[in-house]
Parts: sequence; structure tokens; C-alpha cells
Amino acid sequence: FLQDKVNWMSNQQIVLVTTSMKDSREWHRNEISIIESVVENPVPGVGAAVILRDPVSYQHLANSGYQGEVGLLSRQIIVQGNEASEPTDPDPRNCITKRSIFGDNRQPCANTELTGFGGHIMIHSGGKGYVEGVELYRMGQTNVLGRYPMHFHLLEKGCSDCYFRDSSVHRSFYRCVSIHGTHNIIVSENVAYNATGFCYYLEDGVERNNRIEFNLGAHIHMLGPEPPWGNGQKIHSFTQNENLTLPADVSASAFYITNVHNYIIGNAASGGWSGFAFPVLQEPTGPYRGAKLRPPLSETSLMIDGNTAHSTSWWWKHSAGFYMGGALFYNEDDVLEYNAGRDLTRPKRSPCLVDKCKTGHKNNCREYCQPYEQAWLKMTNTKAFLVAGVGLNSWNGRTEIIGYECHDCGLFLEALSTDGFWGHDMLGVCRSKTP
Repeated sequence: FLQDKVNWMSNQQIVLVTTSMKDSREWHRNEISIIESVVENPVPGVGAAVILRDPVSYQHLANSGYQGEVGLLSRQIIVQGNEASEPTDPDPRNCITKRSIFGDNRQPCANTELTGFGGHIMIHSGGKGYVEGVELYRMGQTNVLGRYPMHFHLLEKGCSDCYFRDSSVHRSFYRCVSIHGTHNIIVSENVAYNATGFCYYLEDGVERNNRIEFNLGAHIHMLGPEPPWGNGQKIHSFTQNENLTLPADVSASAFYITNVHNYIIGNAASGGWSGFAFPVLQEPTGPYRGAKLRPPLSETSLMIDGNTAHSTSWWWKHSAGFYMGGALFYNEDDVLEYNAGRDLTRPKRSPCLVDKCKTGHKNNCREYCQPYEQAWLKMTNTKAFLVAGVGLNSWNGRTEIIGYECHDCGLFLEALSTDGFWGHDMLGVCRSKTP
């Protein structure tokens, strides 16, 4: 049963998203099915009933607290790589770790699935992109910078009416949608499933005023060695190398929000190291490094509202459905480095009402934000469920959480900072006794 009416048709593919805590390449409970027929309003209060061609293989939960998502993969227009796009180094899915997580010691095999070489679409050099109703399959090129299924590349404000919407991305070898050096575009109502690396991706931390709304990202795979973890709050860092173009991809999630000055509304994340990642960037990366631009960590949030994360945070007890932690920076060797844990050696997020690049002494972008200039990062109407670690974790201060609920999570909420944390209208259902 679906909550809303749909215009889906017989023979189309849908994905039934997992409602298990663990979601990984070697063990998951997602499944792709074929529609046999659709019945509108089968009973009062139900938008549609979808009859499948074959019985489902797994249980998919729906209760008063939470429900699994169903996403349409099929579209009338298909852009795809051929069978030769598939990786020549597939994960054998038989790797065992000495570490046991809830009695399970299986994990993705290190440095596998690195050779996927699919197609890519790039809007660049003053181009315009209006993409709707398209299915992208076997797209992206693993670890190749700029080769993503859908890529808005360095368009600045020149594509303010552009969009990618009502489309699907599945079996992606590198990301789903990248917004890179581009502002004011719309990424809305898309379904992304089975993707390697961060999926919905704000690339360098300078991207502002974009609308990322009502998208689904599910079954997200990490790159590199084993998934990051540690015994305390700290994790050893990872550096950029030939097998890891972006070191943060060791902790890939469905949504990679390097700049909070965007509209992040109504999205759903399933799987990945975390669901929504909000890493701290002291300075922009890539071609914007060294430019006189506002540091990403000082940006104020526009709207982060109505988002959901589940079946994530399996690999480390401090990772989270919504994870405001991790630091991406250039090290002493001028190489990108990522610390997925709590990094006390570097500046933390510090939202500021003014742009110090314009108002600071000698236009110093890193000038201290005075108390009367300080802002808070605000999240509203947020939900996490079936999260093995933490529902919501903030290593940063000045965070305001209004309207948050967490069902069947290892830990409801974690917040560590001397700068203040505010939570209001929150609900925790630690154990719902759902089978």
C-alpha cells in the first residue's frame, strides 16, 4: 500500500527499500520488483495498492512510527552504460572482520568495486540543464573526478532555472547528482538506489541557495578500506589516494551537505555510513580553494526540514542518521584528508550572520565572529529510525533541533559542545518491539 496516488504502470520497476538496521553490499534487505498492476484508493485513507508480479523476498515494515519507502526506477527516457561498464573487481562479499557488531562480523571487502566505468552527464561552460523523467542506469565512473551520473559543473548563478527532477539513478558507480560551484538550482523528487560514494553531493562547500527536496537515496556504498570506526570519539584519518579520490567517501552517505546555506527539505536516506553527512570544511575545496569566499563552516542554514534517515550508522557507534561531524581539510602535504570522528584540533562549525570576507578587518574571511553576530544551525521536523548508532549526532555547538523523533535507535541523540545545544518537541521510542 502507498500513502499517495501514483501514475505508475504495469511492467515498471520499483525498489522496496529495506527496513532492517544493517544495509551493506554483502547483506541487505532491499529488493527490486516488477509492477503487475496498480489500484487507486483500494480502501479509505490509502492512495494506491501496487500488485507485484512476484512475491517479495523480505519483510518490509510499516507501523504507526515509521514505514519503508517505495521508489519508481523506470522512466520513459533511459540513459545507460552497457554491460562492459560493470566493475572488473566486484566485491566477493565474503570478507570477515575481527570486530563483531551485534553478532555480525561481515563487512564490505576493502578496495573493491573500483573499476566501474559508466556514462555521465555534465552541464558546464555556460550550459543549461533541464532534466526531468529520465532513468540513469550504470552511470558514473568510480573515483574519476567530475564523472557523475548528473553533474552541474561550475555554473555559478548562470543556471538558476535549471533542474534535475522526477528522475531515477540506479546502479551508479560514482555518486548520483553533483552540484558543483553552482547555485539556485532544483534537485527534486528523484529516486537514487545502489550508488557508490556520496549520492546527492554538494562538491566543494561553496554551493548556495539550491533546493534539494523530496529525494530518496538508498543502498549507498562506501569506498576505500574498511568503514571508519574507533573505540572512542576519535577515528584515524584517511588521505586522498589513487583508490580514494575524495577521502570522505570512506563514510559515504545519501546526502553530503558541505554547505548548509541551502534548502534541504523532505528527503529520505537509507543505508550508508550515515544518512545525512554535514562535514566541517574550514575552506572550500577544489578550484575554489584559496578564493576569497566565505568559509563553509561559517554559513547559516536556510532550511533543513522534514528529512528522514534509517537503516544506517551500523559501522561506528557515534555515526548517525544525521551526522554533524567529520572534518575535510588539506594536510601539510597539500593533500586532502578526512577525519570522520570528533576532530578537536581544527575549527568547528560556527554559523555567523555576517560574511567576514566583506565586513571583517581587511576583509579577513576567517576573522572571529563576535557573540552578537553568531547564529545557530537549525533543523526542524527530523526523523530517524532503525539506526544502529545515534539518531542525530552533533559534535558542533549552536545547533537548534525542533521537532525530532527517533524510533528503534541505538542512541536517541548525542551532542557535545561548549557552545550550546537546544532541543525542543522531541520524541524517543527506544524499543518499539517491532519484529
